[in-house]
Amino acid sequence: MRVILGLLLILLFAGCEKYELESNPQLNLNGRWGVSKINVVIDKVNYNSGVSLLNDTMGAVCGFTVDHINSDGTLVLTQNFNEVSEDRRFLKNNTIWEFDYNRLMIFENGVSVVDSDNDGNREPKEYIFTTFPCTYCTKKTIIEWNYRGNKTRYQFSTDTYGAMPSNELILTSQEFVTNIMLGGHTYDKALISHLVITLTR
Repeated sequence: MRVILGLLLILLFAGCEKYELESNPQLNLNGRWGVSKINVVIDKVNYNSGVSLLNDTMGAVCGFTVDHINSDGTLVLTQNFNEVSEDRRFLKNNTIWEFDYNRLMIFENGVSVVDSDNDGNREPKEYIFTTFPCTYCTKKTIIEWNYRGNKTRYQFSTDTYGAMPSNELILTSQEFVTNIMLGGHTYDKALISHLVITLTR
């Protein structure tokens, strides 16, 4: 009897199959996400010098300007953070993204900063309407929108699959090119870079 019971248990567990269904990204992203890490990735330097950043607590999807040059010749770079649209700038421990299905609200210093009607005023409860390329995605997913006349696109990935909600969201921007002007000379495509932003909840 024990032998028969043992065989039945073996057959029962051997026949079990693990089944996972990828979460709908719109459901998985719902809620508030705070920027916890900003990584500016310099993909290529077409200039005979090292580069460093003036401030590593903020980043924007735009080019750089040279703030100053160190004694060893390193270019210290900065960005016009406040002149970049709200959906393309990030401030560590300050910027918050809140998803409500296909709507995105962005906060800085606890205040909604999206100007969806482009009148220069920052009204509360304004959203950017986002689009996803798929409902159930199995690979890194692109999220994009048109805002203030510009199309913005990020690749995103999350840390959890299946039924549990994600606790980490990683956004990767498209590449952007910086032309550098030094000593009256312009160096075209001196830098190619992109942002990797980590948001947590």
